[in-house]
Amino acid sequence: MDVHPEEEEIITMVKMRVTVLALSLVFGSRAASQPVVAAPQDACPAINCTDVVNVVYDPFSTYGNNFKTLYWTTVSETNLAGFNILIFDRGSRTFSQLNGSLIPCEVCTTGGSGAYSYVAIPKNASCVYVQVVYQSASAETCGPALKR
Repeated sequence: MDVHPEEEEIITMVKMRVTVLALSLVFGSRAASQPVVAAPQDACPAINCTDVVNVVYDPFSTYGNNFKTLYWTTVSETNLAGFNILIFDRGSRTFSQLNGSLIPCEVCTTGGSGAYSYVAIPKNASCVYVQVVYQSASAETCGPALKR
């Protein structure tokens, strides 16, 4: 079975597991210290944040049948650097970063709100989150994404 170069890159990124602890070391301790709503072992933990709302996914993607699209909206983009997409593994209870590099914010110079999408979320990923990375190197995790 042939794999497209773009799909191979996504598969490689998914295999690169970066835990919340590692993210907090790189982006500050805020990501690991956020309040997490208690959830059963097999559920995705709900993590509330202040700068991102409406984290949803569409089960269809222009990227292909094995992917879904993630959407999110920012309330305000003051002091933002960009975003990461995180997948939560319910078995190991750890987060992995899906994107290879920071997704830049679009209206961070104006402080307005923006709308974003990421089209290459593996269809079998059930606990998907958006991590907001600030210019100060701190981070905030938002999610999980709900079905649209």
